[in-house]
Amino acid sequence: MASHNPSTYSEPVEIERRRAAFPPPVRMRRFWLFYRGRGETLLAFLGFFLVVSILQRLTGGVATSFGLFPDEPAHYISSLLLRDYLASGFHQTPLAFAVNYYTALPYFAVGYWPPAFYVIGGIWMLLFGVQRASALALIAVVVALLAATVFRVTRRHGANPVAAGAWALLVLLIPQAIRSSSMYMLDLPVALFSLWALLEEIRYFQTPGRPRHAIGYALCASLAFLIKFSGGFVFLLPVALVAGTRKWSLLRNKWFWIQPAIVVALCGPWILYTHRLIFVGLPSEGTAVHPHVALGAFFLEFARVAGPVLVTCAVAGMLLAALKKRWNVELFMYAAAPVCVVLFLAATPVGANGRYFLAAIAPLILLIACSFERLGLFKKRALGTALPAILLAAGAIRCAVAFPHYPPDRLRPLVQYVNANPNWSHASILLPPDCEGPAIAEFAEYAPHRPFHTLLRPSKILGISGWWGIKQSRYATSAEFERTLARNPIDLIITDQLQTTKTPVDHIILGAVQKFPNDWRHAAVVKSPCGHRVCGVWDIYASKKAPKGPAVDPIFRKRTLNRYKRWRGHPK
Repeated sequence: MASHNPSTYSEPVEIERRRAAFPPPVRMRRFWLFYRGRGETLLAFLGFFLVVSILQRLTGGVATSFGLFPDEPAHYISSLLLRDYLASGFHQTPLAFAVNYYTALPYFAVGYWPPAFYVIGGIWMLLFGVQRASALALIAVVVALLAATVFRVTRRHGANPVAAGAWALLVLLIPQAIRSSSMYMLDLPVALFSLWALLEEIRYFQTPGRPRHAIGYALCASLAFLIKFSGGFVFLLPVALVAGTRKWSLLRNKWFWIQPAIVVALCGPWILYTHRLIFVGLPSEGTAVHPHVALGAFFLEFARVAGPVLVTCAVAGMLLAALKKRWNVELFMYAAAPVCVVLFLAATPVGANGRYFLAAIAPLILLIACSFERLGLFKKRALGTALPAILLAAGAIRCAVAFPHYPPDRLRPLVQYVNANPNWSHASILLPPDCEGPAIAEFAEYAPHRPFHTLLRPSKILGISGWWGIKQSRYATSAEFERTLARNPIDLIITDQLQTTKTPVDHIILGAVQKFPNDWRHAAVVKSPCGHRVCGVWDIYASKKAPKGPAVDPIFRKRTLNRYKRWRGHPK
């Protein structure tokens, strides 16, 4: 046998052929290109998700209840409705399921708001659970995707990874973004899909012969609108594109007109189906709460949300790019997006609320980054990193000054106490008027199954309410209300001892349980500790009559469904 000589040893022919086809430098280059593309963005997304999750815990948003904003419980219950319907086996039609669900958990908002994010949230909760931490994890994903998109765009324009990460972190450190990321609200999802729609419209302009970006814009714009109607500003972007660039030849491109056709096909059926709800409670119902606000007030509110530093840099970047003749379509669209947001909001019957302007923050940051990139800033590594670093430091200082801190969940001990009592299983419960929305969300979150209780809102069964609250009480005295309860008994009434301002409805409820001891017994007092103090004291009154449970008399069901019947065209 010949001895093994390393100097004459040769690889098999097939292995040599493969190595020749893929030499190590080529393989490493392909891996690096993949990393620079998808892999780098994925790592950035994971980092941004971690940052948002930490911020949610620092604000206390994970440990509080669904009530940081009045609409939050409605958005949560709406997603929960879609989750439970997906898990129900589809034994009922969606409308029948929703009506029965609402009579037990009367606080969701499908119909007033479009359903897109509720479908996304329902699928998310089906996979990851229904607790508040899970719901806020979905919001963290949305915010991380928003920041990762800014990261990817700035990297494409030549920013180094550190600078691109700083530009993206600016999105996370806007005080309004921090507040909204700790709530289960719709404004940040609108900001994400509207940004994607903007980027797709820019790419469509750059390659008008390729339909992919036209379809991408239509899909993202439809999603932004079907999450919340305030996302409708994205429909102004194609108009701004043509008018600003004066490229009238786009009007002869068939894909320019296919975009609105796709939008109408996707959004039109929902608008036609729910258009009556617009006139059953929104500001058109009687006198609007929000008075007419001058257009300048919307621009000032947008400047307040973005901060004077970012606004000043954006204006400076635009002026320098124009003077140096570096202006292009992409910069124009980044500048046009905030203007479209402001103009659209000013034309709607809403006030200049800061959260509505979150959709304009990412385009503003991209405007600053890309305008200075056009001026050659990114070619100098030190300068390209210094500007976003300075802006990030300024944003961190502003964030620290206005950092929110939310109180602990004071409703959880009450809900757990009621759910733990087997005698109150499937009880009908009249909730405290000052926290009926958060209480419904809390009962839904910790219910063994839904519906577990039939929850009654005082604003529905004791008052005649509109979109903006109770207009008038149905009862003049507690005795009158007690006569209704004698014919239509319920199981439990919960009152809030620490409520400082008592409304007429509160006095009617307290009078009923205190003046009629033969009908009600004081069953328990539940205290909610918040560190070294007590932040909630709840009185629970149990009915001495035969409990009705979920079979509450139709009078309360009719009052709960009153607005739904008006929507369907039935009389009151």
